Amino acid sequence: MEMEWKGMNVDLLELYDCIKGFFECRGFRVFGGKSNGEYHVVAIPMLHHKIVEKVQVNITGNPDDFTVKFVAGSSSHRMAFIGSLMAFIGGGFLAKKGFDSEETLDRLEKDFRVFISEKVWQLRRV
Repeated sequence: MEMEWKGMNVDLLELYDCIKGFFECRGFRVFGGKSNGEYHVVAIPMLHHKIVEKVQVNITGNPDDFTVKFVAGSSSHRMAFIGSLMAFIGGGFLAKKGFDSEETLDRLEKDFRVFISEKVWQLRRV
């Protein structure tokens, strides 16, 4: 998922801190930083999340024209696919784990979309 905003005049460091807080409040281990003018957040799920991969969020651009990109799901999809192919030899647990991860990531992405939209409007400087 990628969302783009123009003309909002948002402090990207403050937005970055809010994104880190979003994941920390949900029990993820969170790492991040700034490199090459972009902010990066990496959220590592715990076992109780039922997510089999890290979630990455990137903020690129400047305060008046920026993009927030939520990246996750490729490993979950791959695990579900391979598990489905292997189901006849006992790989069904992989498929279930992959499908559960995809479902949880979909919900997380929807929550994140709502959260980030609200935060951008709250943080904009007129």
